[in-house]
Amino acid sequence: MITYTNELLKDTNIIFNYIQSESWREKIEINPNKTLFPFLLYFDEFETNNPLGSHRGVQKLGAVYISMPSFPPELASKLESIFLVLLFNSIDKKQVGNTEIFKSLISEIKDLEENGIEVLINNESIKLYFCLALIVGDNLGLHGMMGFSESFVANYPCRFCRCSKTVCQKQLFQIDNELRNTENYEIDVNTENMAETGIVERSIWNTIHSFHVVNNYSVDLMHDILEGVCGYDIFKTLNHRIKFFNYGPTGIRNRPPLFSENTLKSISKTIKMSASEMWNFVRYLGLLIGDLVDVESEYWSLYILLKKILDIVTSNCIGPECPSLLEILISEHNDLYLRLTKLNLKPKFHHLIHYPMVMQKIGPLINIWSMRFEAKHKESKTAASAISSRKNICYTLVLKSQLK
Repeated sequence: MITYTNELLKDTNIIFNYIQSESWREKIEINPNKTLFPFLLYFDEFETNNPLGSHRGVQKLGAVYISMPSFPPELASKLESIFLVLLFNSIDKKQVGNTEIFKSLISEIKDLEENGIEVLINNESIKLYFCLALIVGDNLGLHGMMGFSESFVANYPCRFCRCSKTVCQKQLFQIDNELRNTENYEIDVNTENMAETGIVERSIWNTIHSFHVVNNYSVDLMHDILEGVCGYDIFKTLNHRIKFFNYGPTGIRNRPPLFSENTLKSISKTIKMSASEMWNFVRYLGLLIGDLVDVESEYWSLYILLKKILDIVTSNCIGPECPSLLEILISEHNDLYLRLTKLNLKPKFHHLIHYPMVMQKIGPLINIWSMRFEAKHKESKTAASAISSRKNICYTLVLKSQLK
């Protein structure tokens, strides 16, 4: 880890790891004279029972995982490098609140940052310290655990800014003066009015020395774009070409499903696909129907803008010009969507306008998306399906995880 981290810090022009980012440099300044390593926390909930059955929700669990940006890529990409650190019943979180659920974990995080651990390297004792870099996850999970409104139709639905819902529905650019910061956060918390501020409670995560929820530059392109914006942008009857198109050996496993009549008639007017299917679909759409589309069509321009945005946010490395370019593309995309659909922007469209700032702060956005973490759920789901008892299911699943 130390060798890989030192190599990363030598190159600051092309950023491909959080360790090279502006956000991490700020955290190092808060903790000087320490051998410090960042870690990411991921929070999400998953169902252990049949999600369509009569017992759905009864044994829904909340899971917190940890990953290390300082691991080399060949290790960081493995599920074995994502560690389960907390498992609890979702019902308990609703009943006792965030403070009771997360206080023991936060206590350990504080200890790792303030006291560290001693390790022996080449017969030399070295003290290593670990710092919470980001909390990542989907929007609902992040809002819930950090004390923001969990309703995205609330008057103030955004965790990054204080813009009202009506402003968010038409917004093309980020308004820097409306961004949340530690000062206006304190004002909003003391107001104790969620309808006027979008803040439900003071976050327990702010008790960590180098962390504050308003500086948690975390977005999830998997849910915002692949399972959100893409579905609204692209809505055409493409069954024939989807079915007979040659995807090649790497794309055939995630071939997009055919659209049903119910999908085409749905009120939401969005395409339902998994994130991997949607990513594959957007990449190949130009080849699927390009010869049938007027290149001057504004609908085609909307797709081109979407594809350019997706190319940047899924890139493994970024240059200094990428955030500015992304900002322009997103503003043009949202403006064109407003003109073509005559509809308000959905909350996930609003989240996009903060992507350039987040990219500027933490580097490539694909490093913090939910895809790999959600794959980790499969281990617990598989273990839960193999046992018939649901008594103290958290203990059972954690024990099985530790015995691996």
